Amino acid sequence: MGNNHILNNLSQAQREICMHDKGFALVLAGPGSGKTTVTVSRICRLATIYKQPQRILCQTFTVAAAREMENRYNINAVGSTSPCFSTIHSFCYKIIREHERKTGIKNTVLTENQANAILQNIYKQINHQSAENIISFDLLSAISRSRNQLDMLSLQIKNFRIIADKYLEYKVKNNYIDYDDMILIAKNVLINNDKLRKSICGRYDYILLDEAQDMTEMQFDIIGLIAPHNNIFIVADDDQSIYGFRGAAPKHLMRFVDKFDNVRRYYLEQNYRSCKEIVNLACSVIKKNKERYDKTLFTDNKHKGKVRILSFKDSIAQTQYVCADLSRQTGTCGILYRNNSSVLLIKAGLNINQINYTVSDNTVKTYQIHLINKYIEQVRTLYRNTGLVIPGMRRAFNIITQNGFDKYAQEYCEKTGQRRRYKEQIMSFLQFINSKCKSLEEIIRFLDLIDQNIEQASDNLYLSTIHGAKGLEYDNVYLIDMVQEEFPGHNNVSPGQLEEERRLFYVAITRARNNLTICYPQRRYDTKQTPSIFVEECRAIY
Repeated sequence: MGNNHILNNLSQAQREICMHDKGFALVLAGPGSGKTTVTVSRICRLATIYKQPQRILCQTFTVAAAREMENRYNINAVGSTSPCFSTIHSFCYKIIREHERKTGIKNTVLTENQANAILQNIYKQINHQSAENIISFDLLSAISRSRNQLDMLSLQIKNFRIIADKYLEYKVKNNYIDYDDMILIAKNVLINNDKLRKSICGRYDYILLDEAQDMTEMQFDIIGLIAPHNNIFIVADDDQSIYGFRGAAPKHLMRFVDKFDNVRRYYLEQNYRSCKEIVNLACSVIKKNKERYDKTLFTDNKHKGKVRILSFKDSIAQTQYVCADLSRQTGTCGILYRNNSSVLLIKAGLNINQINYTVSDNTVKTYQIHLINKYIEQVRTLYRNTGLVIPGMRRAFNIITQNGFDKYAQEYCEKTGQRRRYKEQIMSFLQFINSKCKSLEEIIRFLDLIDQNIEQASDNLYLSTIHGAKGLEYDNVYLIDMVQEEFPGHNNVSPGQLEEERRLFYVAITRARNNLTICYPQRRYDTKQTPSIFVEECRAIY
């Protein structure tokens, strides 16, 4: 494959990046700018020129991204050898295994599910209650974040430090390591074993880092330890750095880049995905952040799009509108939200309206939610106490809430550390399904239907957290529950936290190709809501 063929379908800016040869390069690639195409094209060009693709190391953040790059490379590849495509974690795991073969030490890597199961058992031993119902507490995520800073999530978990220490003790005793351990152990191996470090460094002539804004400081340290002749090619968008809970932040990217001299900087600012209205909004919003590289998105797309900011009397009205509006759209649709608890009500509305959908993230089943189970138990009690005569489920809901369930839900949230919004969302969900179902049996059947996501699978409608939608795109996007304390998650956030939340909002905006609808309820259950600060920022633009 000749170089001309590689360059043919690239823009002038993309072609210039692809032609970069030796030395440090930083490519600042905006959303929808063709960064994967450029990265793979450059790999193909290097492999064609130097005839040793196995000496090219391409690191990315997810297994799916690594496979996509490898597949794209293989379509155009010449020869039997291939570059090394991997995630940072898998690369570190190979370093650990190579070290273990020399020392005779053998560790077993815990999957995320295994680690969470161990943590839930420890939580129950320490706090004498199950952690599985505390769905907003991801224990593994909290421990991961605490390695970088003791954040609000860690502080909310009862006896958090004791649980974290017991988890570490358990791993050491049983020769287990988790994904975070891989990074730390690999770094220590490289620092303390100069022979192995030089051996690894000598295997590669070029290193390419994709999605580098998602890397932690320690991951950058590992790349610095093995960098061959400073031939590091970084593709990143600091404006899409949204994994602070994993230790990623734009400052780590900036500090790493600043360590090197003569860094060639490239920009991919043309957006090929979205209409002009959406690109302009995204650009205006993200410029409010201070910790970023300055860049300006633009698009030459001619198709007209629409940005709408809509207010609803409550969260049920929001759901009803979105379900009705979906029938007026063509192409793919994404319903995005900040937190997984928002999915309950929207799934209920879609099922009531017999609209098929696919849920992109793993969501908690209704039978795993303590407050829903407690409510069903109280409906059964009401049945028994009234001799099976109840004037409809709507009336049953009113009786149960007036008789203390509302207070119970609030006390449960306070006891388990849940935020008030969790109670609001569960109660809105229960209020909605009680208004649509005629009996307890019908409610139970409906809850089972909601839990059976596979039966509602659709190629046109996707439900996802914004984190889960990163890297994806839809013709039409609905952002729901855009209220303070939901998005951003707290009223009093630090400037750094607010900037990350704004980056997350930026990611959400740029998932849309044609139409973007930003929704917020004025009330959720019995609580008045304040529009998100990001809603107000958008209103100032539109």
